[in-house]
Amino acid sequence: MKLRNPIVKAELEDLGLPDVLFPEPSPVSFAQHAEDLIIEGMLSTRYPNERPGSWTYLDIGANHPVHGSNTYLFYKKGASGVVIEPNQKFAPLFQKCRPRDQFILAGAKFDERDAATFYEVENDALSSFSESFHVSWKEHGGLGATAVSSLDMPLVDVNSIIEKNFQNKLHIISLDVEGYEMEVLERLSLDQIRPDILIVEYVSPSHGILKDSLTLVMQKKGYYLAFCGRVNLIFLSET
Repeated sequence: MKLRNPIVKAELEDLGLPDVLFPEPSPVSFAQHAEDLIIEGMLSTRYPNERPGSWTYLDIGANHPVHGSNTYLFYKKGASGVVIEPNQKFAPLFQKCRPRDQFILAGAKFDERDAATFYEVENDALSSFSESFHVSWKEHGGLGATAVSSLDMPLVDVNSIIEKNFQNKLHIISLDVEGYEMEVLERLSLDQIRPDILIVEYVSPSHGILKDSLTLVMQKKGYYLAFCGRVNLIFLSET
């Protein structure tokens, strides 16, 4: 699906320039900053004979099934995967919009516990198992960072999920767990089943420090930083 870019049209009007006869359509992205299109380009280069509909993904901390999603574009093109999300309000939305996906109502393990307190905040995107995460965002003026509820939610082992569901191939891991990205990545075993791409959100009050730490961890696992955006890092496997 491609649509006319309204920003370009508005810019032409503001500059007093005539509209072009054959406007270039803009590909649709559902991710925050078109990361899904970047991933599609990377994987299409690596697998020129594969269609995006044949790819698989593990979406950890998916949040909304469509808005800001790193994986919905691929679902729209026929792909499917496993989604791990602890916010209960999104479970029925995934069942409605993405029935091919396996939805797991839980968080990803970041330590040895099997359950932990999940803090829901006004801005769903900032909900987290880390109380200090949303408190820090609130102190730094983050909008909607006030907690509105908390409840105990189960934690699942990501390695077990991968081993159970992706014996053939795993193309993409999307990781956005609001404050525990480092801990989840350090527990991640990529020796046997190696996804081609890991996209990791690194937005936090310690933005720059977290980027460098995540990059170092991924380098040790055999991945290099292929893209650094405003909110996400994209790592590509070396093999």
